Amino acid sequence: MAVERITLMEFYLLESLSQAKLSDAEIIDGLAHKAYDQWKEIAPHFDYAQLYDLYEADQEAFQRILNGQYQIKFLTFTGLQRLLEMKFDKIADFDFDVKENGIFRLQLRSDEEEKLRQIISSNWHVEADVDGSLSVTLKAV
Repeated sequence: MAVERITLMEFYLLESLSQAKLSDAEIIDGLAHKAYDQWKEIAPHFDYAQLYDLYEADQEAFQRILNGQYQIKFLTFTGLQRLLEMKFDKIADFDFDVKENGIFRLQLRSDEEEKLRQIISSNWHVEADVDGSLSVTLKAV
């Protein structure tokens, strides 16, 4: 299975559309007709035209991205926390602990864990703890 690499902002844009319950077909149709300005209602501060560039560059790759076959190119610490909130409805200091070098005590179902391992960038390390929770820490360089 080919995994496409996307930016953190592209993830935010796509996830906001997903949370607004737009179907893949509606997203593709909006991009094909350059009708992405209508999505400003969803998140006024987002520039959905960036998705058009991604779509136009390779429509087959874009479909794979919509199907969940992607990895984020580079993920910041704050971006990781936001990703957990947007993708998995996990809130810092409630659903997991935030420490200087990563997050700890994160509980995910096995399918969610698999998805997290796939989509986070290679600068992060996911480890299962003895109690069944997950730790996500920066890899040592």
